[in-house]
Amino acid sequence: MLRHHHAPMLFIPSEEEECTWIIYDIINNKCLESKLEVPHNKRFCGSSEGWLVATDINYEVSLYKPYSFLKGEKSVENISIQLPSICPKGIFYDSENNDSDSDDDLEDPNFDFYIYRTIITADPLENSDDCRVIAIIRGSFELALIKPGKNTSWTKIDARRLQFRDILYYNDQLYDIDIEGRLMSFDFRDWKYIISTKLRTSDFIGRRYLVKSYYGDLLQVERHIEFWYNEINGHQRATKKFKIFKLDFENQKWVEVRSLGDSTLFLSDNSSICVLASNFVGCQPNCIYFTHDDDTISSHPNGLLDSGIYNVETKSVLFHFSMDSTIFAKMSGRPPIWVVPTLNLY
Repeated sequence: MLRHHHAPMLFIPSEEEECTWIIYDIINNKCLESKLEVPHNKRFCGSSEGWLVATDINYEVSLYKPYSFLKGEKSVENISIQLPSICPKGIFYDSENNDSDSDDDLEDPNFDFYIYRTIITADPLENSDDCRVIAIIRGSFELALIKPGKNTSWTKIDARRLQFRDILYYNDQLYDIDIEGRLMSFDFRDWKYIISTKLRTSDFIGRRYLVKSYYGDLLQVERHIEFWYNEINGHQRATKKFKIFKLDFENQKWVEVRSLGDSTLFLSDNSSICVLASNFVGCQPNCIYFTHDDDTISSHPNGLLDSGIYNVETKSVLFHFSMDSTIFAKMSGRPPIWVVPTLNLY
């Protein structure tokens, strides 16, 4: 298990350097000097076991292990593992042999979000026998699995009728939540329903997350989002509330959780984490830190993204993150991702 020396922080694209990501300390509201160099055409789609998962325009997947988050260093050394392409060339397009005369046809408009979410079950260097990389594929609604260093191609499972919204490796099993709130488990041989009853609500649910609580419970978090359009700002969105549920395994039902106590959730479409707030100075207990998820990056009417801190007790957004607005444009196709630094950053 990783030892958390710092509360989760955000990797965001640098406003100054094209192929560089910087670390945004949410709790202290500042950007750190440490930087991670990653090719500009890569998008982070997962963070677990101390590794970052990135995909690029050719559907190739890379694992990055950032090292040397040390005081005084301006860049972050990292080790990387290259995995096979998750989508064979030709299914969507072939960037090297495209015969189209239109530049617009040379890019797959969905490649940024083709891999919706990725998790790693174990450290690929320290525990390679138990390591699997598992991805939700948006374009085909498949699940894809691979064992780094052992498989030469991805194994894909047709899940088009389910439309998964999140995955979680919990107590040595894979759990998946679909668009309607149904939970399934997966033992890498066959699917089986755990919860067949849907969570019904009258409100529009923009997103569902699966998170392991600090005390070991399996949580489902609903994010309720309002969308609208105006001619000046275009498409807009704002998170209105969150609802939290704990899985009652014995009775096979979801039980609403009205307080996180001293726990804090950090949610995004590519990485979700739960910590004990009292372990970190400045971390707000009984709150949810959330980022703007993977739809088109657009500004909130007050000039901020749909990112901030939600208080579970008062059921309100306390405030939005105050990042420089010049960074927002660079987030298109490269949304921020939560990471848990395990070394000294200062």
